[in-house]
Amino acid sequence: MRWSEIMREDWDQRARKNAMYYIATTYDSNFWDPETFFEEGEKQAIALVQPVLDRLGFIPTGKRILEIGCGIGRLFLGFAELGFNEIWGVDVSAEMVERGRKWCPVSNARFLLMNGQDLTGVDNDSIDYCFSYFVFPHVPDPDIIWRYLDELWRVLKPGGACQLHFRGHYPFSERILRVIPLRLHPLIQISYQLVTLRWLRGYPIRPLYVPGSLRTWCGTAIDPEQFAARLVQLGFTDVEIFPESSRRSRGRFWAIGMKPQEEP
Repeated sequence: MRWSEIMREDWDQRARKNAMYYIATTYDSNFWDPETFFEEGEKQAIALVQPVLDRLGFIPTGKRILEIGCGIGRLFLGFAELGFNEIWGVDVSAEMVERGRKWCPVSNARFLLMNGQDLTGVDNDSIDYCFSYFVFPHVPDPDIIWRYLDELWRVLKPGGACQLHFRGHYPFSERILRVIPLRLHPLIQISYQLVTLRWLRGYPIRPLYVPGSLRTWCGTAIDPEQFAARLVQLGFTDVEIFPESSRRSRGRFWAIGMKPQEEP
């Protein structure tokens, strides 16, 4: 089975079990209600994207944004609030796409089912802003990530920009998880709850086990310097790499850049 099929099967399982939880897995996200889920997504999208728009001098008004790994469109309200008038999302999971079309409060959003390995079906030079958050950190094969960079260059319009979130290294805990059989995860979770006494501190019990392959959950890591070098090699300008600001960033980074305007 190819990675595209494995990713689709795994994320379909997660969507059927609890789509909102596996999209935004916080301590209390087992209890998301749709209104809060999308409201929080709106705030997060603005907090993540507005500083980069300012940094690049990019004006989103009237532009088309494409989110890679959009899930059910949690961030779409924020994109609309920022001024993007066309909001597209692509995802490998048919279950996520179906739920997004039903639940997303942005009525004119466009959801596209993709193969999880490229942007086939998106026209050349058709997108103004490419965005991805907490998606590449789940991708199981680094070759897929490199292929997406080529695709970003293809689909972005001259003058377009990208904002990508990726993993720079594996936290120690995830290096361990990658070698532990899935059947042992429930035992690990019980031990974790007892050792940390999370239940006494008021946190809900959160299962460590997720449906599907651990490889499509823990994902892969990419060297930030190599990532930046590849963007420059493709022709991107204004390339910057900077760490995620969250106190729980765990080695994750942002990469931004712009596709130059065509010379007259």
